[in-house]
Amino acid sequence: MNITEQNQGEIKLRVRAGMALLDKERPGWRDAINLDKLDLQSCYKCILGQIYSDFITGCSILGIEGEANSYGFDVDWQVTVEWNDVEVSDEIQEEVIWNAYKETWVQEISCGGGE
Repeated sequence: MNITEQNQGEIKLRVRAGMALLDKERPGWRDAINLDKLDLQSCYKCILGQIYSDFITGCSILGIEGEANSYGFDVDWQVTVEWNDVEVSDEIQEEVIWNAYKETWVQEISCGGGE
């Protein structure tokens, strides 16, 4: 099960937009991120949760309520997953999508993307 190449590119663009927003609004934000504890499904361990104490507060401070998925802070459920004609549960599909976002954040932060 894989995220389509087109959707992986879209996820990377969104994550980079989130990084650029944080670079502008909260310089040094990378120092607040513990990649070992990063959990995008947690309001407290996600990117904004680790920086602003919780997801909702972060969205409010950044002025992106309802737009967090445009910055890679929340998932876009329109992402297409290739299943190779295998039937899988919605739960597994959601996990694959969340993991794609997390892996992109980790990769971009680790390689210094957006700096």
